[in-house]
Amino acid sequence: MAGMPEIHDSNFEADALKAPHPVVVDFTATWCGPCKMLGPILKEYQAEYEGKLKIYSMDLDANQKTAVMLGITTVPTLVFLKDGQEIARCTGYRPKPALAQYFQKFGV
Repeated sequence: MAGMPEIHDSNFEADALKAPHPVVVDFTATWCGPCKMLGPILKEYQAEYEGKLKIYSMDLDANQKTAVMLGITTVPTLVFLKDGQEIARCTGYRPKPALAQYFQKFGV
């Protein structure tokens, strides 16, 4: 997704699992319509939580190792990580108010 930092199999452990701050990974695909609808909402969250958490985009097709490791089978899927542990996950498109509960779990 344009404008979102990308994460890959090669840097997932360092940038997501060992991050000093909460991380949201948006598993997406270029062919996914709902993923494109979710992108602008995640950009809003990225601006709101700047400096408190990091939101990354990860192309499912290009990063199968991480997708398999986390059991990702559907896009879009958001994985919420804190201290290297998954604390929440949601699949499919959700409007911004419906995503608020997930972001609030971070306590940021």
